[in-house]
Amino acid sequence: MAYAYKGNPNLPRPKHGGSKSLTVEEIRHRADEYRRLRTALGMSRADLSQLTGLAVSTLNQMPYEPAGRVPSPRVLERMRQELVRRNREGIPPPVPRHDAEAAAADRDRRRHEYVELRKRLGLSRTELAKVVGLSANTLNLYPGWTLPKTAPTDTTLAKMRAELVRRARQTLEEAAIRDEIEAEVAEMEARWHLRQCAAEAEPWEDAA
Repeated sequence: MAYAYKGNPNLPRPKHGGSKSLTVEEIRHRADEYRRLRTALGMSRADLSQLTGLAVSTLNQMPYEPAGRVPSPRVLERMRQELVRRNREGIPPPVPRHDAEAAAADRDRRRHEYVELRKRLGLSRTELAKVVGLSANTLNLYPGWTLPKTAPTDTTLAKMRAELVRRARQTLEEAAIRDEIEAEVAEMEARWHLRQCAAEAEPWEDAA
């Protein structure tokens, strides 16, 4: 069966696993890992298509163990790497879609964090738009207290946290440079003072 490739064109075309080349155990293993990764990532099929390079129509048929339709090792590795990236950037696991109460609480959590980060960064909407890669019009909707389904995404919050860390490091580096300059100035002043003392002492030595 031919699989349409309509995912991210910048990614190498992945190969799907077929029943002719895989054992039953391998098919089951890949199918189980794919389900676990799908649950952990919580991505829509459209987003997963961009990540893996597989067409949505292909993802709709996976996994189907009786026919051996399971993701390739390359696809699974891309999903693993995305999960590692999210964990590294502090992006929390997605809230199950069926849990409306938990989803509402998660939106509030993101709104509160957005307000706090926005306050600490002190950026205008235009400046913040450049940091997070969103339009100023989109940011006008945030934090979205009065919009039931609107809230900043964890990806946006992760970018704001990264900018806060970058600024803190820059401040420390600037402080270290300033201390170094001040130390050099103090040393130059001390040398100048010694030269002045020596110059003032020379007439007394000549008189003696």
